Amino acid sequence: MGKIISLIKNIILEIKDRWNSKTPKFFKAIVKIGISISGIGLAMHTAMIASGAIEPQWWIDIYPYIIAIPAGMAACAKLTRDHGNNNQTK
Repeated sequence: MGKIISLIKNIILEIKDRWNSKTPKFFKAIVKIGISISGIGLAMHTAMIASGAIEPQWWIDIYPYIIAIPAGMAACAKLTRDHGNNNQTK
C-alpha cells in the first residue's frame, strides 16, 4: 500500500512540475485555441438555458464534444514542457 501512495505522490509531483514549467510557443497557441472554443461553447449553452430556449437535438448531441475535446487538448498542451534544446532554429 505504501508503494502505491508513493507512486501517486510522484505522479502528482511530475504533473505539478510540468504544469509550472515553460510551455513551447506552439503549444501555448493550442491552449489558447482550446480554451476559447470551450468558452464559446459554454457561453452559447448558458445563453440558451438562461433565455429559456429549447435546445435543438443537434446541439445536445455535439455540446459535450465542443466542451470536452478542446479542454482536453488544452490540458495536454499545457503539460508539454520545453527542455531548452531547440536544435531546429540553429
